[in-house]
Amino acid sequence: MSEQPFPYYQWVNQALISVLKNALKQMLKIGPVNNHHLYITIDTTDEDVEIPSFLRLKYPEEITLVLQHQFENLVIEEAEFQVSLSFEGKRSNLIVPFKAVLSFADPSINFGLQLKDKTLNDQISTLDEVESDPVNLDEISGDHNDTSLDKKSMGEVIALDTFRHNKTDV
Repeated sequence: MSEQPFPYYQWVNQALISVLKNALKQMLKIGPVNNHHLYITIDTTDEDVEIPSFLRLKYPEEITLVLQHQFENLVIEEAEFQVSLSFEGKRSNLIVPFKAVLSFADPSINFGLQLKDKTLNDQISTLDEVESDPVNLDEISGDHNDTSLDKKSMGEVIALDTFRHNKTDV
């Protein structure tokens, strides 16, 4: 896989993750004030997600964590966050890499972000794995008058003068 000179998807994802990190830091600093709380949906198929086995069996693809009043031991690191939550009366420690976060929301202010779409990620990964040949501009700049393509597939050029109204004609 070759490195892309403009990895926009990576940059946007990093920016979205930084919003989540800031929300977690704020939650750690001041707590869930004014009814703020976070719903964080994670991909439980990610191999770096550390959750109890009973949760992985119950939620084999994804789970939404709620950080409101009953969470403890929130730790935010560069690549992951850790938190203790209760599930079925059992206190569980979770380690969630940010790369496994699919979305998060603060429903108290109707705010949410979609960090990842599992289907889209699979498609992007597949596209990244395909080696593409470099574009040869000499081959492209050849004959531009090739009429072998159907006009419908090429589109049509429309002169906008037809649609303009000249004020002197009125």
